[in-house]
Amino acid sequence: LGQIAFNDDNGPFCTGLESSISTPIVGGGTYYIVVEGFSNSAGTYFMTVDQTFGPIPDPSFSFGAAQYCEDSVAVSPVVSGDSGGVFSVTGGIAIDSLTGAIVTDVPGSYTITYTVNNGFCAQSDTFAVTVDPQDDADFAYPADSACTGAANVTPTINGTSGGTFSAGAGLVINSSTGELDLTASMAGVYTVEYATAGTCADTADITFTVVPTPDPAFNYPTDTFCLDSANPVPVVTASGGTFSAGAGLTIDPNTGIIDLTNSTLGSYTVTYDFTGFCPASSTASVTIVDCSVGLWDRLDDLSMYQVYPNPNSGRFNLINQDVDKQVTIQVTDLQGKLIYQEE
Repeated sequence: LGQIAFNDDNGPFCTGLESSISTPIVGGGTYYIVVEGFSNSAGTYFMTVDQTFGPIPDPSFSFGAAQYCEDSVAVSPVVSGDSGGVFSVTGGIAIDSLTGAIVTDVPGSYTITYTVNNGFCAQSDTFAVTVDPQDDADFAYPADSACTGAANVTPTINGTSGGTFSAGAGLVINSSTGELDLTASMAGVYTVEYATAGTCADTADITFTVVPTPDPAFNYPTDTFCLDSANPVPVVTASGGTFSAGAGLTIDPNTGIIDLTNSTLGSYTVTYDFTGFCPASSTASVTIVDCSVGLWDRLDDLSMYQVYPNPNSGRFNLINQDVDKQVTIQVTDLQGKLIYQEE
């Protein structure tokens, strides 16, 4: 056995003097007190042993939650027991040993320990904390705008997949993939949002513009005009395009009006074209004929046809005796408008 403490007062026998020993005892165990030097002295002896114990410290503490999302933010515990202890943690997050504040910037599971030592006893308490990874809602479309009627566009999810897409009314969007139906969508400026579905959810949004594609549809009153008729004017669905045609047809590129007097007889294709971000075009066929030539000048064999009365006031009969030949009969007015056609 090892000696913890001793005292020898060196006093005379039977003097009634007291001897004392004072020593702290740290830790549990069994201790022995030995009194020596009384073998030759008769009488009664009294021995008093006083034991002094310090209070057991209370290391109770806790955090506001047991689960946090990944973030560069310090989270501090609340000590409900004795202050003045020391904090420590197992794992890769930073901790302030005095305050217990941890920085939740590294995902994982951690055990925080708080130890209080009051000089008599040391006690510890633990608290388990989990840091979940933060979702990333970053996404992007190939471009931030597209034309109505164009091919559908689908975004690239650069962050966490499995979320939900949404947009304002007028933009037709697939909630799972973010694909935009540009044929069914209306022109306008929209906010597209993507929200992840994880424990630590994230949201992101972008602005997407659907640019209207001009409608290039147009038409003339008819597709055949007499050379001496009034210049035909097209009816357009959308203004701002450019008209063009092949050589021989004189046409105003801005209005599409055909100058019949300065045009050459024949058939032409007129194009109405829009350029720019959302190009579009359409075509129409027109034919210019010389209506001053008589009916008989257009027939190969006059003896096979009869027209009466001729001239007439708009009501006449046409007889075709050439049953072996298929012909197309067209009747137009002086402006070139088709009134009647039969094969």
